[in-house]
Amino acid sequence: MEKYRCDIIVVTWNKLDYIKECAQSILKHTDVRSRLIIVDNASAEDTREYLRGLKGSDKVDIKLIFNTENLGPGKARNIALKDISADYACFVDSDVVVAPGWLSNMISLADANSDIGMLNPSSNNFNQVPSQGVSLDEYARSLAHFKDSYIEVGHCISFCMLIKAEAVRKIGLIDEEYILALYEDTDYSMKASSAGYRCAIARGSYVWHYGHGSTGRVKKINAIAEKNKARFYKKWGRPLRIAWFSAVRVESAEFKEALASSVKLARDGNFIYMFAIEATPFSREEIFKRSNLAEHANVHLKFYQGKGFNWFCLWRVLIKRKKRYEIAIADYNIASLIRRFSFIHKVEAINRNNLEFMPGIVHKKKFDGVG
Repeated sequence: MEKYRCDIIVVTWNKLDYIKECAQSILKHTDVRSRLIIVDNASAEDTREYLRGLKGSDKVDIKLIFNTENLGPGKARNIALKDISADYACFVDSDVVVAPGWLSNMISLADANSDIGMLNPSSNNFNQVPSQGVSLDEYARSLAHFKDSYIEVGHCISFCMLIKAEAVRKIGLIDEEYILALYEDTDYSMKASSAGYRCAIARGSYVWHYGHGSTGRVKKINAIAEKNKARFYKKWGRPLRIAWFSAVRVESAEFKEALASSVKLARDGNFIYMFAIEATPFSREEIFKRSNLAEHANVHLKFYQGKGFNWFCLWRVLIKRKKRYEIAIADYNIASLIRRFSFIHKVEAINRNNLEFMPGIVHKKKFDGVG
């Protein structure tokens, strides 16, 4: 028998209308040899009866696993992960509707990039919504010209997440101590990043996610989220907001070096805000391309025109109150100016000429105040 390219893992818990739409869209729009593994978390009889009646397609076989109690999404997904035999596994929430090319486009990208370990598709989760009157299928087809394009991200989200089987074998299963589907995907992404894999969004693949199909039905969800966040921070540290002030133009070797370093910091889950001098800035895509880098969603580019760049940098640090920067990386003169006013802003300034010390400083700061 032809080997499965992907084991598609869907965890169900009632909400039959969502489940029907999800399953039928997978059967209709999956165009690579796959197996749909449905793990039911003790749904009501009408849901179990529907699942037992599901028939596969010429591309998709079906395997059903019925739990006698609700184990939560993490444990249920691990049951399926232990059984995968394909080149890829793909988590799909039961309130997701997939569109044409959703899976084949992600697999094609992952095949072509050996260091990409996890992929999300484009989605309304990322504010990509079809215009009024445009169907999901039409909208998905309009993205076909992006089939070879991706944007790197700090972590993937498990609503629809493709994972290389080799990555699963290397990093193991999902941490079941995370209650519900909260932070467990971020944790799993960090495990993949630590093993040398990148996380990305496939721009040419599209799914629609209704959202909160399961977690929206759970009481005390905010308290659970806080508990999971505390566990995540203890393992991986807090994501930092880092300002990088560079008094050079984007075509310079110094800026390209700074951008590459920023991407490395972003891969560790941090958010980087780069400020540079540029009278006529290139497009974001062009700037990354000129530096031989894929776009990273956690790296934000800002440009300043005019005189007084040093004082502009200090002003940017001082005005941040609610979402302040924890670290500022800058040329010597700018770093010195920022340090002079540290009694006001408390931001740690690092001289960009001492970048060999930066990883250690960032790592320490990530765990400051974490219990």
